[in-house]
Amino acid sequence: MLKPVIYALKRRVHNYPALYSVLFNLVTLNFEYFRLQFGKQHYPSSFGGLWTDRDDFYNKLRKRQFKGAINEGRFDQLQSWHTDGFVVLKGAIEPELIDTYSTELAALKAQNPSPLAVTSLSLPELVPYTPERVAQNLSVRTVDDYFHSEASRRVLFHRSIVEFLQIVFEAQPVLTQSLNFEMGSEQEVHQDTAFVTMTSPLKFAGVWIALEDVQPGSGELVYFPGSHRWPDYLF
Repeated sequence: MLKPVIYALKRRVHNYPALYSVLFNLVTLNFEYFRLQFGKQHYPSSFGGLWTDRDDFYNKLRKRQFKGAINEGRFDQLQSWHTDGFVVLKGAIEPELIDTYSTELAALKAQNPSPLAVTSLSLPELVPYTPERVAQNLSVRTVDDYFHSEASRRVLFHRSIVEFLQIVFEAQPVLTQSLNFEMGSEQEVHQDTAFVTMTSPLKFAGVWIALEDVQPGSGELVYFPGSHRWPDYLF
């Protein structure tokens, strides 16, 4: 009974391009964009950001703490996130799980052919993993190994990571990519916003998981504290 009515309406709309255009724009309207435009005076970036970027962040943080939504430990972590642009979750993932993941990854690399794909600064696109390719190219990164490793999924979706990101994003985080480095990339300091584009600006976070002990000079991640609040630079 309802189907003929729906089909008739669809035919009517398609016969009037102007009406179709108006309805299409309404359906695909980015309400998040307009919300950010009205409230962007609260952010250091003209593109808006997360609630942790707002100039009234501490008021919002204390309200959440007062309501019992955030405990003291999480309060300190969010302060660091707001001020420095990062937070260190020490011992967030069990060493046994890290070992299991490393063992699974080594087994996947040992297969011939390996199901893994890699990329690097000297490779123009994704290519199959081979030991020779790793030896010949600087900064080889295994891409999205969670498709093949159950332990990888357990690490990437670990509760300690997801719960923190849920608070920051005020939504369920979505994994977009994973990279596993055998060696540090030795890349120049750069902004990932130039390489990773998102539909909603500044709604992206990177998670670095150390699979071994880290010390200066061991290929550790480098970050400038507070650089997330620097002025916008359009590439």
